[in-house]
Amino acid sequence: MIPFALEAHGAIGESARQLLQKLVSHVDVMSGHAFLQQAYARLSVALQSANAAITIGGLQRLRVNQLSCDRPMSPGLGQRAFASRRRMARHIAEVHSMKVNLSAAFHGGFGQGALAAAA
Repeated sequence: MIPFALEAHGAIGESARQLLQKLVSHVDVMSGHAFLQQAYARLSVALQSANAAITIGGLQRLRVNQLSCDRPMSPGLGQRAFASRRRMARHIAEVHSMKVNLSAAFHGGFGQGALAAAA
């Protein structure tokens, strides 16, 4: 068993780096450099996708907490504007149904014009 560790910002652990170097020696289809470039790119995409999912989950929990607090939802409506269970359920269902594609923003170097499309 080989530990394969990546930090949240992309640093690769020493044992992970050694494993990738071992894999390079067994690649027949492409050069070792091309294999490492593709492996690092795929790891980067997977890591950033996971980071985005964690962020979205945290924001959803924060919003649910905001909706369930004892404060009015809209200023000027007084104490009658609390979030109902139906409103919270509708909001949660809406947020979970959204599709988010952050790869263009995080990986602008991997596609033509990806940074311009993200902006």
